[in-house]
Amino acid sequence: MKHRNIYFLHWNSNRCFIANPPAKAALIDFLENEDIRGYYGSSPSAEDMQSFQANWKVKIDLAVRAWFNDSKFILHFILATGIFLLSFYFLSYVIRDPLPLVDEIVLSLILAALGWYRLVNQDVQSEKALLKKQELTHSLNRIPFERVDFLKQVELYLEKIASMSRTEKAEYIKEGGVPLFFNSYSQEMMDFRKALEGFLNDQNRRGPGRFSKKRAWVQTEDYPELKFLFKQLSEYLKNK
Repeated sequence: MKHRNIYFLHWNSNRCFIANPPAKAALIDFLENEDIRGYYGSSPSAEDMQSFQANWKVKIDLAVRAWFNDSKFILHFILATGIFLLSFYFLSYVIRDPLPLVDEIVLSLILAALGWYRLVNQDVQSEKALLKKQELTHSLNRIPFERVDFLKQVELYLEKIASMSRTEKAEYIKEGGVPLFFNSYSQEMMDFRKALEGFLNDQNRRGPGRFSKKRAWVQTEDYPELKFLFKQLSEYLKNK
């Protein structure tokens, strides 16, 4: 069984969960068959855990939707094709129009697309899909979290980085400065670096901002301290 870690970090006003879960249907296997454990330096609050679970429940919903639709793809395709053919036949031979074929094809495609949309959204509300969501949510709620000294050292270091100017950071890197805990937690560092890499890549894919439901532009978190730490971790482990 694979072992995956989730890390909670709290430094200054920043609070985030570092994880690299797979997207969509692959998330089901991730939650069902992998040993997932959570770690923190400073204990997450009840609000932090609620936010974490709410975010992952959205991922679970998308995963179940993708999984269920993949399993029903052939059936949906056949039914949508049937809708297209029946619509085309009806419009061609029952309803006469001055533009043969053109209107029939366009309207039949629209009806087939609407039928596909209806089938997809109706099936994901089925008892089977809802049961799968409940099982995955239960797996999510059972993820254990425990305190580790390594992450406390990480949080203290992130606070130190946050207090440094750009010039001080450049000088620190030039002098080869690294935190003391780099020499003591090699396996933990490798696991943490892997999760941090996935987290930062996901942040980069989201871009500098996104639209909210109200169409307002919302700035996403940048976490420059995490990027600085990741660069140091990568260099240190590469040369180790």
